[in-house]
Amino acid sequence: MSQTMNNSRISVSLPNYNHSRYLRGAVEALMTQSLPPHEIIIVDGASTDDSVRITEELIRVYPQIKLLRNEINQGCCCSTNRAIAAATGDFLFNTAADDLVLPKYFEKAVASLNRYPKAGVCVTQIKYIYHDGRTIPQEKLFHRFSPHKHVKIRTPCFLEPDAVITRLRRQPWFLNGGPSPLYRREVIWDAGGWHDELGPYTDWFNVHFAALKYGMVYVPEPLVAFRVNLGGFGETATRNPFTAIEMLGKC
Repeated sequence: MSQTMNNSRISVSLPNYNHSRYLRGAVEALMTQSLPPHEIIIVDGASTDDSVRITEELIRVYPQIKLLRNEINQGCCCSTNRAIAAATGDFLFNTAADDLVLPKYFEKAVASLNRYPKAGVCVTQIKYIYHDGRTIPQEKLFHRFSPHKHVKIRTPCFLEPDAVITRLRRQPWFLNGGPSPLYRREVIWDAGGWHDELGPYTDWFNVHFAALKYGMVYVPEPLVAFRVNLGGFGETATRNPFTAIEMLGKC
């Protein structure tokens, strides 16, 4: 691995609320990467399960983990912003306890951003899984969960903002946000962090902000896994269609 890669510090923001059953898997997937993160900042939103105990056990194995505890559950965006404020890395990866990074995610994403220093974010394809980790068949995915079927990019590439706009006109769900973006830390500061008023669409807003202002790198490989959970943050926050429309309007 190159010296540049070794000097690239990655901060991971991991907000958690009552997802103790997924924490070990998420952290171990992060720490066994070929390029592991410099730090994992877990912000616990006053969990009532055994999340804190499990996190403290993980800290004994992985001292790169920092635990921040909120006295009350203030929501995912608030916890993410607290982690962002504490981050010290060059790159920022925002994830959730129920999502997973797949092998070589950081190595490939950081290499792409180092190759294209103008890019504000690296986006990869996503593997979608059920709550128990089984892969969701392509034919059962919503249209917005399968942009790779419509975006004919075969090798990693840099897209200028104008090229991003062109692709979005052809495929509106080309940038699906979700768990895949790796940002330069200053880009997230420029975007204003995570916006509570946008609910689960804040990651959708931020990835578009980064790509349309700075340009982006696209890696056409599924390097992260997104767990589609009923009752999760996104599904719960947008259960009322009028709420979803209002949030999208703000985006």
